[in-house]
Amino acid sequence: MNEQFDLNSPDFLACLGALGLSITRQDHAPYAWGYTWRRHTWIGPYETPEEAVQNAFNHAIRTVEAVHDLPWGRAAGELWRWTGQAWESITGPRADEEEREAFTTLNTLLESLNHLRSTETYDLTIPGPAEQWRKALDAGEQTYGELEAMMQDWQEELADQYHRGVNADEALDDEEEEGDEEEGDEAEEGF
Repeated sequence: MNEQFDLNSPDFLACLGALGLSITRQDHAPYAWGYTWRRHTWIGPYETPEEAVQNAFNHAIRTVEAVHDLPWGRAAGELWRWTGQAWESITGPRADEEEREAFTTLNTLLESLNHLRSTETYDLTIPGPAEQWRKALDAGEQTYGELEAMMQDWQEELADQYHRGVNADEALDDEEEEGDEEEGDEAEEGF
């Protein structure tokens, strides 16, 4: 860190608390400092409180960068996409069920991948981040399987639709051939 902050200062702790960040020490061990962002699990241990603060903000920055890369937005627990004219809920109660399932599954997979990508290798030696990384890996693998099953169903449906189109083309060709034959018969009768 470029500047040293007094982590025992009530003003500094209040400032961190207003941001939703708590710096604590577990088990009164000398090297058991960690951090907790509002409603999230404790991450640590770090050797110093300063190191915990630095890692908390590094993690926050990586998370913001990962979320920025998502192809849609999230608000009030719903996924939204820009239609070119307005924002549209794709997971709300009025959304198409198949579309909601697909976007929710894809979003879960992308969030898992973004979490995995944003976790530094050295963080994998720390119990908190390592456990979160493993949970993200498990969630990613599970949702990939779900997405793969959806893709298989869609591929089969595309094949069915393709054959439907081929059959319609053949039926149209048969009708045109019959029409040509009838015109030919009428032309012969006219002679």
